[in-house]
Amino acid sequence: MYSYPSLYKLYTKYMNTSLFSRKYSALEIKDIVVCGVQRSGSTLLFNMVNEVVHSKPQLLDTYFENERDYRKILQQERSTLVKKNHVYVPLLAKRVKQKISYGFFTHRDIRDIIVSFIQLGWLKEVDDWIKNYNIKNMMYNSILYASTPNMQIIAYEDLVRKPEKVVQYIANTLEIPLTKEQIKQIVEHTSIQQSKKDIGKEVVGQQYPYVSQYIDKHIADGKIDKWRTFLSSEDQQKLNEYCAEYLDFFGYSKN
Repeated sequence: MYSYPSLYKLYTKYMNTSLFSRKYSALEIKDIVVCGVQRSGSTLLFNMVNEVVHSKPQLLDTYFENERDYRKILQQERSTLVKKNHVYVPLLAKRVKQKISYGFFTHRDIRDIIVSFIQLGWLKEVDDWIKNYNIKNMMYNSILYASTPNMQIIAYEDLVRKPEKVVQYIANTLEIPLTKEQIKQIVEHTSIQQSKKDIGKEVVGQQYPYVSQYIDKHIADGKIDKWRTFLSSEDQQKLNEYCAEYLDFFGYSKN
């Protein structure tokens, strides 16, 4: 099942330990996690990493939101699968820092994230999210992950504009040799256009594996800088001021 067999070997070794030491051993298992706030491109990156790592699609749910869920996954066979996370989890950051976990983090212009939420119907007014601290939480979750030593940081803009380089970067990080043809196939299979076509397909009675984490209308258009024409000048100014720390940290222009 795995084109990265060392992960499965570590899992097998863990399962052969005594019940007494199993929980401790689980925390030492090498794993791969893709993280990034919602609408930041984390699912696109997840699909790329998943296809680089696995020769067959994974059909198990590996998403987690907190440390308890993460620890639970680490004690199951799912520990060998690529996992996905939207919210900062200190345990994951610690494991990435110690090089126990491979962490891939994606960021996106937060103004485009806001537009994406509006397009999905999850947000009506920018002011609403500013008042209830949702934007602030997304900013700090992102900055915390991006500040984690050994975290592999990938911009949404590169996922869209330079997918071949991203796939090669993932493979190099995981020390997985890929031919140019394999990279081309992965890029084609995980592209926004192909993923939109595949939503709703089923494989062996289950949802199509490479879009298993997509919801209805999950993919909008993949456009970059759409906030410039979608948001009013007033909302643009509000976000430029409120999100200044995030925009400066990741190098996004306020103009």
